[in-house]
Amino acid sequence: MNLELFNKIKSYLERGKSVEVSFYPHHKGCDTFLDKNSYKSNYIFFYDHFSHWWCEDLSDMLISKELYGDGIDVQFELKDTSLFANVVLDCSIIYVDFQHNKREIVTPFLVSILINKLKLSEANFDEELIEFNINYNGSFSIFEIFYDNQKIKLIKSEIEILKTEISIIIDVWTGLSFGENKIDHDLKISICPYDEFTITDTVTHFFKVEPKE
Repeated sequence: MNLELFNKIKSYLERGKSVEVSFYPHHKGCDTFLDKNSYKSNYIFFYDHFSHWWCEDLSDMLISKELYGDGIDVQFELKDTSLFANVVLDCSIIYVDFQHNKREIVTPFLVSILINKLKLSEANFDEELIEFNINYNGSFSIFEIFYDNQKIKLIKSEIEILKTEISIIIDVWTGLSFGENKIDHDLKISICPYDEFTITDTVTHFFKVEPKE
């Protein structure tokens, strides 16, 4: 990081102000986002210097550590007189039919529940009419099942068995982020509705920022 930006960030932090910036890489470059109200007259300075920092330093450093994201948030902090950056990278991918699809989590137990609750014959049962509304990150924050647009009422024991069966299946799925230098790796899986799964990797990387003359 160039010395002018390094010193400006430190001066903000020493006065109790926060310094945060977001980057959104794309095939034509990278968009830099700052809250104008936080920087006011220094907005252009920070915008230009952070954009330069991304191109000249941060992007190459993250690639060298095999850290990728389509949304990257950076927050700075002081420890004694040293400057550190906490980088949070979100990388999302939608898994469609040819990779992961809802049929993978339609278990025989779920089929038997639906047939019994809806009083359907096996001949009239259509697996394609099953829909899921699921958010999973080690545990389920949302867990809903529908059949032909009708939400299915499940008792507690049924829910627990289904959650166990489905978590075993999706726990082995992976996202896009990898590399030995990750401090934290947080995988979120969601489906709502139809056949598309969205998998979001959130990786946190904390490092000391060094100034360049």
